[in-house]
Amino acid sequence: MLNNSIKAYLSIISISFKEFLRNISLINGRLFFFTITIVLFYELWSAAYGVDGHKDNINISNMVWYIAMTECGVLSEPYLYSKIEKDIKSGAISYYLLRPISYISLRFYEGLGVFLINLPFFWLSGIIIASFLSYAPFQFSGYFFISYLLCIMSAILSLLIQLLIGLSAFWLGDVFGLALIYRKLLYVLGGLLLPLDIYPEIISKIAYFTPFPWMLYHRAKIIYTHSFEDAIKTFAMLLSWSLMCSIALYFFFKKCNRRIEINGG
Repeated sequence: MLNNSIKAYLSIISISFKEFLRNISLINGRLFFFTITIVLFYELWSAAYGVDGHKDNINISNMVWYIAMTECGVLSEPYLYSKIEKDIKSGAISYYLLRPISYISLRFYEGLGVFLINLPFFWLSGIIIASFLSYAPFQFSGYFFISYLLCIMSAILSLLIQLLIGLSAFWLGDVFGLALIYRKLLYVLGGLLLPLDIYPEIISKIAYFTPFPWMLYHRAKIIYTHSFEDAIKTFAMLLSWSLMCSIALYFFFKKCNRRIEINGG
């Protein structure tokens, strides 16, 4: 039984790979956007902080690596909530519920498969671009591997949140607004383009009580801080938030199932 489940999940990931090959032009577009973003912020920071690249203990080289690491994870993620919203609006979710594999597992592993296929392209591109622009060329260390694993954990948490957002279409109908709020909170409180060290103290304190800084800021800064203690703490917080979201998703999906049954789906 366990082997059959593993085979089912692997087949979902393989389908994601085929979908990736069909949408290679979309990936190229994201890679172009990725490159432009890093270059623009490099020029912005160079103009703001001078030729030496240092001011108030902020290093432009570290900023380039930071943006490369945060962006590569975000751009590798699929928009899972839009697919769930479409399933709910079309009624296709009732068909998926008849399958032996859980609908939530189906969409989760599908999204994870897309992410795992996209990430190496953006990760390697980020390393090449950051090495070219920064004052500190790429030197492989164990912290790159740690940051890569934390990036995957961050994506798992993000996919769980996206599942919650997508399922809310049972009540909201259109989840675009809710998804937009989630993205904006992730970008701002997570520190997508600027480390939380630069933020006003009050915003940093608020962000600490959300999952967002652990999804971006803390995992990305490990590249240049080389703090194993921070890595362990980030791992623990991402795991904790993922467990909480998994529990919330379990009960929320049961409520969605009851709604389908009441409506005769």
